[in-house]
Formats: sequence, C-alpha cells, structure tokens
Amino acid sequence: MSYKYLYSILLLLCPIILSVNTYEAFQFPKMMFVYIFGFFIITLFLTHKVNLWEKITLGSRPVAIYLVAFSISTVLSSHIYTSVWGYYSRFVGGLMSAIVFYGLYIVGINVFNRKRVLGILEVGALTVLPLSVYGIIQHYGYSYQRVHSTIGQPNWLAQYIVMVMPVILYSSLVKKSNFWSLVFLLCYACLWFTYSISGMLGFIVMLAFFLYFLFREKLLNIRITFLLVCMIAFSLLNPGIFGDRVKSIFQDMRKITEAAIVVHAQEGQLSDPGVIRLGIWQGTLALAFSSLKNFIFGTGPETFPYEFQKFRPAGLNFSSEWDFVVNKPHNYYLELLAEQGVVGLVFWGAVFVGVFRKVPFYLKAGLAGYLVTNIFGWPTVNTELLFWMFAAYAGAKTDE
Repeated sequence: MSYKYLYSILLLLCPIILSVNTYEAFQFPKMMFVYIFGFFIITLFLTHKVNLWEKITLGSRPVAIYLVAFSISTVLSSHIYTSVWGYYSRFVGGLMSAIVFYGLYIVGINVFNRKRVLGILEVGALTVLPLSVYGIIQHYGYSYQRVHSTIGQPNWLAQYIVMVMPVILYSSLVKKSNFWSLVFLLCYACLWFTYSISGMLGFIVMLAFFLYFLFREKLLNIRITFLLVCMIAFSLLNPGIFGDRVKSIFQDMRKITEAAIVVHAQEGQLSDPGVIRLGIWQGTLALAFSSLKNFIFGTGPETFPYEFQKFRPAGLNFSSEWDFVVNKPHNYYLELLAEQGVVGLVFWGAVFVGVFRKVPFYLKAGLAGYLVTNIFGWPTVNTELLFWMFAAYAGAKTDE
C-alpha cells in the first residue's frame, strides 16, 4: 500500500476513534492507534530502506536536537516510567509518543514532496465532517452544554478544529467549492458550541492571519464575505453561555477587590476558570525555578501531576476545584518549562519557528491559532499529529 494512503488513513481515523471499554475513552485509544499504525508505517519504511541500502534524511537539526533534549529530560526524570509512557490513562506526551511522531515526520520527509503532504492534509481534513456533525447533534440532540464530539473535551476539540479549518477554507476558496464551504460552516458551528474561550481566541487569530494575507494579495471575494456573514449571523443567533462567562469574569474581579474575602471553599458554584489558571501558573513557575536542574532540564515529561502538589498555591484551596489533583498547568509553554526545562522550551520554540517559516500562509494561520490555544491548554494526540504533518511539509522536497 502507498504511503499516501497509510498517512491519509491515519489522519482520517485518529480523530474519530474512541472506546467505551477503556478507563480513558478518547485520548488513550487514539494514542494506541497512532502507536500501532505509526510503528507499522515506520517499520515498513525502515525495512524498505535497509533492503535497498538507501540513505535516510533525518530532517532539520532543531527537530533532532529537541528529541535529544526530550530524551535527556526523560533520563533525569523524577518518574522515568511516566516520562517514557506518559501520564496514566492518557499515555500521551511521553518519550514513546515523541519517538513515534518523530518517526512519522522522518518517513514523511523521505517519501513525500510538499505537494503530496498538502494533498494528505486535505484528505485528512474530511474527518471534520462527521466530527462536526456529531458535535452539533450533541448540542441539539443530547443537550450538551459544551460539545466535545469524538475528541473528548471541548477545548481539545476547539484546538483541533482551529488547526484544520485553514486547510478547509483554502480548499473552499481556491477550488470555489460549495462542499468545502459547507464543511467550513459546519466546523464553525461545532467550534462555537464548544464555548471554548481559548478556541475562539485561537480562531480569531487564525482567521485574522488568513484574511490579512487575502487582503494583502487582493484575493478577497464574495465567497469569503458570504462565509463571514454566515458565521456572524450564527454567533448572534446562538450566544450560548459566552454571555454568562463574561459576566462571571467581572463578578470574580469585583470579589477580588472587595475588602472582606470569604475564606472557605466554594460549594454549589464554580470558580472562574481564569482565576484558577492564574493560581496554577503561579505554582508552575515556582516549580520550574525550584532548582537549577528543574530550570535547565525540568522534572521530566508528564511528571507535572506528581511534582506540582508541593508548589500548589494555598489560594486554590478556596476555589471550587479545591479537591482536584491538577495534572496539567493549562499552559503548554509553562508545561514545557516545568517538565523539560528551559532547554526543552527553547528547542521546541526553534522547531516551531522552523516549521512556521516554511509552510504556506494558510498552514501558518493554523499554526498561529495553535500557538494561541496552547496558552490556555496543551496539544492532544490529534493536534500533535497535525503539527508533525505540518513539520513534514516544511522538511519535504519541493520538487515533484
């Protein structure tokens, strides 16, 4: 079977795979699928190369150095098993997942040219059609306050949609395709129903980047205008819980400035997520700067849940999540700093910049949205897979 079909299957199936027979119904089965299918692709590639004694291109230097830094952080980890396999239930983000994504990147830059990678991304984008339809059904059919479709969590779903939407929008405009225009609008409806603030911020940045290029190149047309009008109308007709979220932010800000503060855990009401995140970020920074070793190489990939508790701010005990075990800092860059140190953070940044510089404008738009959503969240299996496909484009040959 051709590699393009294997990669297309990987991108098509990964977002919609789930299991009701595992403790973690979404990320775990997706990661297991990537392990099995990914290692099959890598083994097939290596077997072919060894048999023919062909040279293997190892990709850009920052990518290789980042993997080395990741490995060093794993060896020095406070909990090596977790750093190798990932935090329990998810098993994503450890050294093994980094190796399989790196392997898929290496295979991609060796067997595809850039045009082929773009074709695979377009085929992979088709999976958002059932994903978005299912999310919309969740909203109208099952009264979900915030939809998650087959991704598992509203913010994860929003981040994935933000990354893939530029591919869909570009196909809609270039091919003048009503089908892709419909898919784009369904994507937006599903994104809106996640009611994810980080997702909408990422979407706004992504769309602004996309529109800026169209304006600069004088490519704005009636189709993009129609899509914008449809999105604005849909948002106004379906305000959802965004209005309540804004009110909640102002209420929390007013409470903070009041002289008398009630110092007991909140019961029966939820604290504003932004206030909770600020507390978590404060503790994460304290963890990262707690020792020279932690600052340089971190505590080890995926060890945040074990190490954060000693630096957890007391203020979190008076929030509605006072009894939660925090397993992520809800900021990927702080997560990199705490778990992989400044070395991991710097080289991840170098990889990102290298990819961003070489991809076409619409993939740049997706990466810009991805960058924003990571301020409030972290990559999942689906967005990691997309990111490394973008990286494969950056490293692939430009000839036919």
